[in-house]
Amino acid sequence: KSKKQHDVIWVLENGEKTGIEIELSAKWKHKLDDFILACIDSIAENKVNNIVIVTDSKAIQERYSKAFTIDSKYGIWKKNDKGFRVLAEYKTVPRSTAGKITCLYIEE
Repeated sequence: KSKKQHDVIWVLENGEKTGIEIELSAKWKHKLDDFILACIDSIAENKVNNIVIVTDSKAIQERYSKAFTIDSKYGIWKKNDKGFRVLAEYKTVPRSTAGKITCLYIEE
């Protein structure tokens, strides 16, 4: 079950919910993979209908757009017996998220 807490959730007049994520610094490795999974789960569990990731970095916008492309791979990480995060398997961004996750670059 998703533990994703969006930065903001907009509720439109028609009841549709948009999760807003403000990304000012890039996530890497397991933190990015965890973010991707949490966003996918948030849509799958109907917490939100779609997600907009807003950033002031063109590099983040390009990287995240690529990461959320349908069929892109992301890792599922587990803690080993020593408490370290290790890559357990790969999954792919599902087709069910098509058109539902947008990465938006906003200049200052």
